[in-house]
This record gives sequence, C-alpha cells and structure tokens, in this order.
Amino acid sequence: GNMTERLREHGHEVATYARSGDGRTAGSLEELVGQLEPPRVVWLMIPAGAPTEDSILQLLNLLDHGDVIVDGGNSNFRDSQRRAATAAERKVEFIDAGVSGGNVRQSGSARSTAASVSLRSSPAKARAPVSIS
Repeated sequence: GNMTERLREHGHEVATYARSGDGRTAGSLEELVGQLEPPRVVWLMIPAGAPTEDSILQLLNLLDHGDVIVDGGNSNFRDSQRRAATAAERKVEFIDAGVSGGNVRQSGSARSTAASVSLRSSPAKARAPVSIS
C-alpha cells in the first residue's frame, strides 16, 4: 500500500505479507520472517482484535531474541501491555505504535501519516529492513 511505497521511496528494504492482494513478497508469516535478516522488525498493519492477536502469537513462535514486533493498528492499550509482557518473556521487543489512516500533511507528493508510539517493553533501536504486514 501507500506506506510500503513511501518506505521504499526513502530507501528502506520492505518485505510484505498479506492474506490477499498484489505486491506481497511472502505467502505466509513464516516465509516473511525467513526473508528478513536478524535482527528483524515486523510491522503489523492489521485490524485490532483477533487478527492482531493471532499474528503476534504466530510471530512469537518464529522470531528470535532481539527481534521486534511493531503493532501499527489501533489495539486497546491493555491488550498491548499484555502482548508486551508475553513478548518480553521471549526476549522479543514489542512496540505499540497506532497509526491513523489519514495524512497529517499533504504538499505535492510529500505525505506523512499520523503515528503515536509508546514503548511497552525495553526500548528498541531503530533497525532496517522493515516489514509491513
């Protein structure tokens, strides 16, 4: 989608997985994780609730110590706190970063998307490549 395109335009390597749609680089979360070099960052952009819960649980079985999960959906903060605790037990970083669907500023081709980030486990260092799911 648009976020993937903007990340690539700014020099980020992006691997993608979606249950359907064009442009994905992986056919499963397992394949996606295999496409990334450790330490990996997996950025989820999916609806809050069961889709997020299921994806995070699956990813926790695929990721290693020092990898990062970013929840870019609008999950309830209590769910995010619980997920952060579960991730911390497995030495995986968790970042709750709800992203709105709207543009904050649009000037020509320059666009930005509103984001609110709160760290729910120990601070994760900025890393690349980034994965958007």
